Amino acid sequence: MAKSIGERVNSALTEPRTRAADIEALIPEVTAERDRLAALAEQASGDAVNFGLGESDRDEASAKADKARREAEMLCRAIDQLGDRLGEKLASETRKTKERERADVIAERDALAARLRSEWPEIEAKIVELLTAVRANDERMRAAGVYEASAEAEARGCDGMFRVGVSSVRRLTEMKLPSFDRLAELAWPPPARIDSYALDLEDIRAKQLEAAEKARLAELASWKPHRFTTGFAHQSGHYIEVKTKLDPSEPTPTVVPIYNTRRVHEDPAETYEYLITAATAERLRGLGFTVERIDALGPEKVQ
Repeated sequence: MAKSIGERVNSALTEPRTRAADIEALIPEVTAERDRLAALAEQASGDAVNFGLGESDRDEASAKADKARREAEMLCRAIDQLGDRLGEKLASETRKTKERERADVIAERDALAARLRSEWPEIEAKIVELLTAVRANDERMRAAGVYEASAEAEARGCDGMFRVGVSSVRRLTEMKLPSFDRLAELAWPPPARIDSYALDLEDIRAKQLEAAEKARLAELASWKPHRFTTGFAHQSGHYIEVKTKLDPSEPTPTVVPIYNTRRVHEDPAETYEYLITAATAERLRGLGFTVERIDALGPEKVQ
């Protein structure tokens, strides 16, 4: 037996499994029934005050009007309640739809992550192996003086300049492919490998300090004692400036003026003894000085 509209309204408002679509379909029916009862109440109210009808008929019409009016008002309230219930159901179903979508998209994400973990390293290795072979073949052809199109150009239908018509084609061997496992590096082109100890910052710092110490010792060793004597100077200047040291451990060399305007057979030659580098010695020889390496600085060195 079909349920009455009142029973259906009560079920829609109280049954947890009621769907939003069921409520949406019910509201127009309830609205139509309310309008029918409101019209019936209006007609019966008119009959209740119609002196053309007998008293019993007027009493019956009055009772019918009261009942229809009461039921129409109940349905008005039911329509409001159904609207509220519909809003709750729609929000709940939207939330559940979003939750299902989130679960589905996370599951899809996890499946793709699993595929990447299982498949990508092999794909990456094949790409690197193939591009390495192509590049090696390019270098072999150049070394052999074979100026033909690259294997990549042949495979992709390009000319030897990697063009199709007037359009340039991006080369696979020039792309950058991130490494899947070495997160900070590229798989292609292959990174320049460094010794494993250099990956440790302390080892890198130790290597830097060692290099700096070697440079310091080499700089100290470059300062050798020399004796140089003024000779015939060809330049027009009155003196030249020479970087010298009295002790190799001095942090910076001292710049001293060396007078070099004496002419041959004139004043006695002046002799200087300083620590100078081989490059400075050669420079002085080029300017006309007599320069000789000595074992140590004598007490007569010029201060």
